[in-house]
Formats: sequence, C-alpha cells, structure tokens
Amino acid sequence: MDRMRISLPRRRRGATGGAALSLLVAAVLACGAPGPSLTPTTPPPVPADSSQSLSPGSATPEPPASASPPGDSPGPGETPAPADTPAPADTPAPADTPAAGDGPWLYLADFPGGRALEVSSVTAHGDGFVAVGWEPFPDEGFGGRRNGVVWTSADGLAWSRSTPASLASVTLLEVASLNGELFAFGRYSLCPEFNEDDCQDAADAGVALWRSSDGADWQRLPLPSSLQTGILDGLAVGESVMAAYGGTGDDLQSVLWLSPDGSQWSELHETAAVDPISAMAVSPERLAAFGTRYVPEEDDVETLAGYSDGGGFAQAQLPPGQRGLVQDVLWSAGRFVAVGFEYDDTGLAQGSIALVSDDGASWTAAPSDSLPDDAAFGALAGLPAGYLVVGSRPDAAAAEGESPHSWFSADGLAWTDFGALTGGGYRRLSSVGLSPVGAVVFVSDFEESDELEPLDSEAGGVHAWLLPSAAFP
Repeated sequence: MDRMRISLPRRRRGATGGAALSLLVAAVLACGAPGPSLTPTTPPPVPADSSQSLSPGSATPEPPASASPPGDSPGPGETPAPADTPAPADTPAPADTPAAGDGPWLYLADFPGGRALEVSSVTAHGDGFVAVGWEPFPDEGFGGRRNGVVWTSADGLAWSRSTPASLASVTLLEVASLNGELFAFGRYSLCPEFNEDDCQDAADAGVALWRSSDGADWQRLPLPSSLQTGILDGLAVGESVMAAYGGTGDDLQSVLWLSPDGSQWSELHETAAVDPISAMAVSPERLAAFGTRYVPEEDDVETLAGYSDGGGFAQAQLPPGQRGLVQDVLWSAGRFVAVGFEYDDTGLAQGSIALVSDDGASWTAAPSDSLPDDAAFGALAGLPAGYLVVGSRPDAAAAEGESPHSWFSADGLAWTDFGALTGGGYRRLSSVGLSPVGAVVFVSDFEESDELEPLDSEAGGVHAWLLPSAAFP
C-alpha cells in the first residue's frame, strides 16, 4: 500500500548545498513576535502554529532557462483567461451548506470544488480561512494548462469560490497570512503542465508571488530571479518573516529565501546538508528544517534535521538511527513537533513517526508503543490542549485501500485515536488549516495522468472536512 500518496516533495534530487549562512536569519527572526501564519489576527483560542501545508504529489517540471525577472514583461495579471473560462466572480456555496460525518469531523458535502483537482494550501484569515488551488483549463486534464482557484470562508462551513483573472495560467501552491496580508505562491505558465509540444512559455514564467488584502484582488510581486527560475518546495511563516525553501541553479542547490514583507528578499544557501528540505517551521528564535538522505547500504531513508543558529545553520541532534520522512513540523505551545512515516522493506510507507524539541537543536522521538503502527502521519495543527495530526491508515473498504484519519496528543509524544474522516473520497492528503472557527482538511481524489486528456467528469476531485473549535479535544 503506497502511502507516499499522502504527500510528496515537488521535486526529486540529491544535490547538497553550500555557501556560508547570512546573519540575516538572526536579524529577521529577532525583529518578530512569536508565531506563524496560522495564528489568527484576533485574540486566538489557539497557540502560535506553523503554516506548513502539504504539497501536491506531482513532480514540478523545471521552468524555462529563458525566464526573466518579473516586471520585464506582462505578468499573469495581464494574461486573459481562456474565452470559455468561467467569470471570476465569487460563487458562494448555499448558506445552509449541509455537513455530515461520523464522529467530530463534519464532511462538507457542498464544498464548491468545481473542476479543481487540488486545494493545495489553506491559511487563517480573520476568524475564517482562505484556501488556494488549481483547476485544468476547460477540455483539458491534469497534465494540461491550469488556472488558479481561491476559496474563502468566514465559518469553515460555507465557502465561496473564485477564479481571479490575475491568477489565470497559474498553479497555486502555497498561501499564508503575514502582517494582515495574504501571500500566494504559484507557478505561472502558458504551457501545459506536461509540455510535450515544446511550447514556448512566457518570458516571466516560473515561480511567482501574489499579494492580497481580501482574497479577491491579487497583485503580482517581483521575486529574486533565483526563486522565479528555481523550484519552490514549501513555505514556513512566522509573524515577522516568511521563509520559502526549494532549489535553484542547474543542480537545484538547496536555498532558503527570507522576507519580512514579500518585497524584500535575502537568500541563504547553507542548510547543514538538509537537502532537499521536506518540512520547515519558524519559532521566535530560529528555523527548524527536516529532510532525508537515502542510505544505499541499508536501502533505507535516513532522517536529517537542521536549525538556524545565530550566524550559521547547524545539524540538529536526532535520536540514533532515526529513519523516515518528516512530512510536517510546527512550532506551538513553546515547542517544535514533527511528524511523518517510516518505510518498510519494499520502500512503501509503513508506520508513523513523531519527534519533539524545545529548541530545534535536539530532538526526542515518540516511543513506538505510543504511535499507531498502521498509520502514516501527514499534517499538524496546534490546538489549545495539544496537537492534532491528520494522515491515513489502511481501510479495506476504501477504493485505494486507505482512508484519512486523525490523532491527538497533549505533548507530541503520546498519540491517541481521534477518529476517521468519513463521507468523501480519498487518494492523497492535500492541506490542513487552523483558525478560531476550527480545523479544516482538504484531500484530493483523482488519478494523476501525464496524458493531456480532458477530465472524465466536471466534478473535479476535491473533498473537505471541518472540525469545529467546539469539538477540539
């Protein structure tokens, strides 16, 4: 059973990166208050938490080498959507959106997914949520051209859907809130996702960033050329900094890009051999990052971890022999918590892992008898009384042999069952978000294909659940 479907890095590579770390890491973090982007702007019922969102499972093609810095040519905001693309006006779900499900999770049967195939990221905004994702062009499928989609909700139950013209030809990947504004990262391209016809792309194609105050109007911002022409693997956000991580250059050298406002950027090329990075979180004092290294003599995956330490980036101390892929890490209630899964002898996901650290430098693993042995942990949220994780576990009745599930821990070490997410389909976990109204989970239920075939159905492949804050453990 391949639980790798739960979430996959957006690229596959083995380079290790390089130069000395800038003192800007300490400077940027020192000017901020604690807490990442999932922390509500109103007095929150939840502690500061990480905004890590799970990534689409598909690999990202390398952007064209001819891409130029933003601003040299018209951005996606000036690229009209196809003539038969629906108007970008909000299309709200019915006010009395029905919700159903067994246990504390409410399945959002009327979530307006439309033709979307992924809700790739979600963040708190005010008391509610803003989520982003993508859908294929009309008459195209997973491997074709794409448009960005934005969803907003004030209560987590009723959602509005829009396809802003400024996000045409965009695969939206990440969204976060920083200093009261929304920032969305994506890939801008006029060509199909699987470019089989040597399509000539726009001069400013590649990784791009948009800013919005309300989730409706989005303005493209310039990015460093190394990020625009590179690969974005993920985003970690605190109250005073956002840290994008990925790779750049011909060898996709691991890089961190740091910004206090989405306009000013610095680059950090030293990640203590944590390359590529699979998950990252921000505390008031430092960054903590995880990655993996394949060990050929053991035919296994070794866990790697690093942290920013003043003017450098150092290797973290992990338990001896720590193995597995860390899917998510957050800072909440005064400690880092990381979760993921181990691999079995066949290379498939087998068994969950969890680690905790007060400083990001030294980590303690959860005892095996305090973890479900038949689960793959995926994404975290910091609740008032502890930590919630969503992942998957075997389910003989499910079409893919597994289904989404949740667990809770008061300390990040001892985990107990918190119930299944029932009522919808499932192939892979997409994103988890937290706000004062509750926690929301999005999954995708579609077959990835490199064929440029239209969707078999206009229904897309997105399912959603809400855990109201009143049902928090």
